[in-house]
Amino acid sequence: MAALCVCFATLALASPQFQFPGTNPGTFPGTTNPSNGGNNGGTGSGTGSGTGGTGNGNGNVNGNGNGNGNGNGFGGNGQGFGSNGGADGFNNFLGFDVNRAMYLRMVHGWVASVAFVILFPLGSIFIRVIPGRFAYLAHVATQIIASILYIVGAGIGFWMIATIRFPFNGGSLLTDPNINFHPIIGIVVFIGVLAQPGLGFMHHSNYKKLGRRTIWSHLHLWNGRTMIALGIINGGLGLLVARASDQARTAYAAVAGVMSILWILASIFGECKKAIEVRRQSRAARKEAKRTERMAAKSLSRPPSQEGAPV
Repeated sequence: MAALCVCFATLALASPQFQFPGTNPGTFPGTTNPSNGGNNGGTGSGTGSGTGGTGNGNGNVNGNGNGNGNGNGFGGNGQGFGSNGGADGFNNFLGFDVNRAMYLRMVHGWVASVAFVILFPLGSIFIRVIPGRFAYLAHVATQIIASILYIVGAGIGFWMIATIRFPFNGGSLLTDPNINFHPIIGIVVFIGVLAQPGLGFMHHSNYKKLGRRTIWSHLHLWNGRTMIALGIINGGLGLLVARASDQARTAYAAVAGVMSILWILASIFGECKKAIEVRRQSRAARKEAKRTERMAAKSLSRPPSQEGAPV
């Protein structure tokens, strides 16, 4: 069911008409592109005075001023001031480096997408379709790589939450109600991913001892399935927050949809194979119990041995 929700969600997120309220195109929510306002310089002003007449002063953006007087007077020096223009002024206005934030946002999106759209589902597929002990090794190796990638992506996300501030209201990615769903879901997924190795260890150790699933097995399975589903959906939401192009959103939805279908099929295959194995073991156990029961009945029906009896 969770995987089916992923398929529908990714298709919905790929739609060019899909957009959240309050998300006008721009570099970051609540900001404008620094290249648009970066070429504007500051404004200057100046004053001048003249004796016997009136004086006017002009200031330029470099902070220099000049004055001129009318009549018999003389113009005094004007004083002007200018504000810094360009990208540096925009960065100072926002309080963070926009270009660096945009680059790290791209890295965050890539590593998190590779982890949740490709590697996590692939590791889940491996454990179900690869025969023998190699399935477990492939599963663990893939999930470790995916976890490391996601931790890196989550770390970048935490940096953006702590660093990026919107102008005028000073809000962050976590406080803006138009976009905070993405970091909130990301934090939930981060906690679930950190818990998954411990749940997996408990599942594997108990399964080796008992030969069957325990509560740890079900916690590991369903925590993993839920986190993969949430991670894939949250990646699509992240593309919306980032105002990604229609091509990027469509590509993400296509890859996520294909991997989700493969993941669903592998999960169904794995559960069917598990059910067949459990049924086979149960049938073998019943046969063994009946055989033991028959042997016990035969031993009780035999007459006592006459060997050693007195003549």
